[in-house]
Amino acid sequence: MRAINSGDTWPAAMLPFSILSQGTLYLDMFADFFQSLNFDPHMVLLSHGHFLSFYPIVIPVLITPFYIIPYSLFNLIHLPLNMLDSSFYLAIFILEKIFASLISVASVVFCYLSLKELIRREIAYICAAIYAFATNTWVTSSQALWQQGMVELILSVLIFLTIINEKNRSNINIIYMGILSGLFMFNRPSDTPLLLPFLVYVLLIGKRTFLYYLFFSVFSGFPFLVYNLYFFKNIFGGYTNLLSDFSLGTSILMNLSGLMISPSRGLLIYSPILILSLFGYTHIKEIDGWNLKLFLKIAGISILLQLLVYGSYRIWWAGHCYGPRFLVCILPFLVVYIGLFLNGWLRFDRIRGKYLVYLCLIGLLLIWSVSVQVIGAFCYPNGNWDGTPEDVDLGERLWDWNDNQITRSIQAGPIIVNPFVIF
Repeated sequence: MRAINSGDTWPAAMLPFSILSQGTLYLDMFADFFQSLNFDPHMVLLSHGHFLSFYPIVIPVLITPFYIIPYSLFNLIHLPLNMLDSSFYLAIFILEKIFASLISVASVVFCYLSLKELIRREIAYICAAIYAFATNTWVTSSQALWQQGMVELILSVLIFLTIINEKNRSNINIIYMGILSGLFMFNRPSDTPLLLPFLVYVLLIGKRTFLYYLFFSVFSGFPFLVYNLYFFKNIFGGYTNLLSDFSLGTSILMNLSGLMISPSRGLLIYSPILILSLFGYTHIKEIDGWNLKLFLKIAGISILLQLLVYGSYRIWWAGHCYGPRFLVCILPFLVVYIGLFLNGWLRFDRIRGKYLVYLCLIGLLLIWSVSVQVIGAFCYPNGNWDGTPEDVDLGERLWDWNDNQITRSIQAGPIIVNPFVIF
């Protein structure tokens, strides 16, 4: 019951109340709160004389129906819908934590459902647990309404739909894939390369199937396209202001290294168990069905493209957060690859000799990965590594092995005072 959020996620937490109370996508009802902040309210901007979310609004729009009950309850007890009221302020972030957690739980469920169609059920359970507790699905996606949580959920459902469609083809599956793809694109435009394997898969099935997919992608994405064009004069919304921060310069190799092995942001530092996905990629050939094999091979290409996107971003470390927040998007694919590896390699009836040594090494990787997530879930942001001795966004401490985010959080210890930490 501790919120680990950021100002970036505040609009998503507030907007459902604007929709239900005012019937609008404006955040004007919280104008007093934004004006009271003693820092630049970067999470909102003014357009057409109204406060709007700087970030995409797919998440708050989709979860608004689930806010009807708490909204009705607040009206019943006459709780003012005002962020300057301490009770409502606290309630906003309790709800944010709850719905972020539910989104992550749903993505874990679909991760398991996908895996059990491909591999042994017991291995699918293991991989779902790895996805849930040994990666930043826990410390990032389940803590606040980041776009990454919805990326994981939509991607997990898309993978599931692709797999079951190969077993029993249906236009209904393609329609759902189209709807989800449109939402995916406008939820986080920078993660669009991850749609490549689905696009190729649908194209391979046939022209009519592709038209179904395309039509329903446009159908679900069109309202958000209109919103972006009207209020921001472009298709990317507020993200257009960040386009100048992307550059394929000489720093990209260093940035990519940071995304992988930086002591305070590296994917393989925070979740070294994910290294098994590289071995799993070689097991794609063991899957039945040419289309599914090609789908998973192209998914690997889309992951590389995604790494290039964030490697070309000036603030590749994703600002104030715990670990590799930007790379949460690729986790559903990586866990599928881990499942393919374990399914082909792990046999409980031959645990001896050299095999036992390898198993112990994998166990150590898993223990490290889960432990790092536990540290984030219970200690971060204690120690304030992001802010001291200087702001992490200056980019000067990301390679400091002596004073890194994980050890600083361990040394600071668990947060036991102030159950909700809002920073």
